[in-house]
Amino acid sequence: MGGCHPPRLCDGTGAELHRVASTWPMKRLVAIWNRLPGVPAVARFTDRKTAIARIWRAIQPPTEADRQSARPRHSKAQPRPMFREGSKAAQVWTLLCRPEGATLHEIRNQTGWQAHTVRGFISRNLSKQSCKVRSFEREGDRVYRLKTVDLRVARVFFRPCRSKSRCES
Repeated sequence: MGGCHPPRLCDGTGAELHRVASTWPMKRLVAIWNRLPGVPAVARFTDRKTAIARIWRAIQPPTEADRQSARPRHSKAQPRPMFREGSKAAQVWTLLCRPEGATLHEIRNQTGWQAHTVRGFISRNLSKQSCKVRSFEREGDRVYRLKTVDLRVARVFFRPCRSKSRCES
């Protein structure tokens, strides 16, 4: 390889990509990966070997086996519940599902948690589940209520909301 010809990466095994990319900085590999279409962005790779292998797989044309595995499979597996039945998290969910919501005081009494724990739970756990929680003040008390509920998610709880309209507003 001489002159200004790009290196050949089409040997079919990725060995040439491994040889060429072995001297590249990891930031360059991350930048290459993040520019590939249809792949989730990453901040860093575990190691160089993993980075190069993932890039190699991503730039390969799809094979017949890939096309078949990309077809949706009909699974009879039930979705995993977000919270264990009877847990404090499930109790908080039930309180928040009520049309009137739940005050910070009610949640604290039910769970025995401190106020900062309740706020952290709502912020961290419910937000990660893509649940929107409305927070407002009623008669000087902080009140939390689920704004919208994905009904598919709501069904996995031991005591889900009774009607669609009760968890939406």
